[in-house]
Amino acid sequence: MKHLAPLLALVVATSLLAVGGPGVASAQTETVTLTVSVASDDGTAVDAAILSASWENGSTTEETKSNGKAFVDVPAGANVSIAVSHPDYVRNHPYEVTDASERDVAITVAPTASAVVTVEDDEGTVDDARVVLDHDGHTVIDERTTDGTVETGAIEAGSYDVRVSKPGYHTIEGDLAVSNETETTVEIERGTVGLTVNVTDDYFDPPRAVSGATVDVEGSGSVITQSDGTQRISVPVNTEMTVTVSKEGYDSVERTVTVEESDRTLDVDVDRTDALTVEAANERVVVGEQVRVTVTDEYEDPVTDAQVRTDGEAVARTNDDGIASVAIERGGDREIVVTKGGITSPPITVTGIAADGSTTERPETTTATPTTTTTGSPAPTIPDIPGEYVPLVIIGLALLAVIYGIRRWQR
Repeated sequence: MKHLAPLLALVVATSLLAVGGPGVASAQTETVTLTVSVASDDGTAVDAAILSASWENGSTTEETKSNGKAFVDVPAGANVSIAVSHPDYVRNHPYEVTDASERDVAITVAPTASAVVTVEDDEGTVDDARVVLDHDGHTVIDERTTDGTVETGAIEAGSYDVRVSKPGYHTIEGDLAVSNETETTVEIERGTVGLTVNVTDDYFDPPRAVSGATVDVEGSGSVITQSDGTQRISVPVNTEMTVTVSKEGYDSVERTVTVEESDRTLDVDVDRTDALTVEAANERVVVGEQVRVTVTDEYEDPVTDAQVRTDGEAVARTNDDGIASVAIERGGDREIVVTKGGITSPPITVTGIAADGSTTERPETTTATPTTTTTGSPAPTIPDIPGEYVPLVIIGLALLAVIYGIRRWQR
């Protein structure tokens, strides 16, 4: 009995392999056959053409027979791209098959040709000019010149739409017939157009013109806006450039603009730089009294809840009208500044005046410590005499001197 179990397992495994096992059949991909025919424009079958078919996660290669046909097996439902390679024929773009199924596919090819396009201006060949060749609605060549030329390589013989462009030059468009080895030269010319910049401050309604603003145009120079906020400058055609607008008291604005082959206007809105201004109702205030200060922003609108500082100490906050009352506690110059949202106003000075008219702070008085000096006999002291009695004392002393003199004379 113990030898029976391995034998049964072997039989079951063999049976599963014989039927492909669970899920094996479903894992296999169904294939379909495309019957591909390759022919020239006049219907001539093209043999020995290499067909390179590719799809997601797969590819295959076949060669056409003398009748110009080949059988290409591909996954059912796949989107297949078929490229054709042949010594005498070419196709500019692969042939696309969508949702592959058993079907006939006819691919047309054209005789192989090539072109060399040279671009020049009045000074000679032009590097980095863009050359675009379109054929039957498809872009075949989109390259830039090196040493003034673009070489197409193998392309279909036929008629092409050609377009040559470069910043600063007028774009040239035309037709180009390509056969065998075609060479052509395209001449392009430099050109300029007018760019008008209109600078306004859209805080106001309607927006106000901003005169005296500097307009810097990349590669073309700088101009200053006139009283109506506008200024015109010549710029190269078909060019993308950066325009920067700046003025003292305003945030700088940078814009990218593309100019083609006609004049254009660029509207630029600028805003004043965030700022705070504080003004005091009086420049001189009696010590112990308050002074009213008003805080406004860059557009002279009142600023609410701004912190007012006197000599660095926070003393008040503005109300809805941008007003605060600040007590002047000491004489002398007091510096007042206002802050809000990381912005600090320029300082102003309010002078505190004492009741006696003094504008300086009274220094603290100190009582001198008396010192005692030991001598043989005390020095005579002169009593303090109130100021209003000094003249009487002088007169009295004079009379005593006269009387003393008379008595001495009588003797």
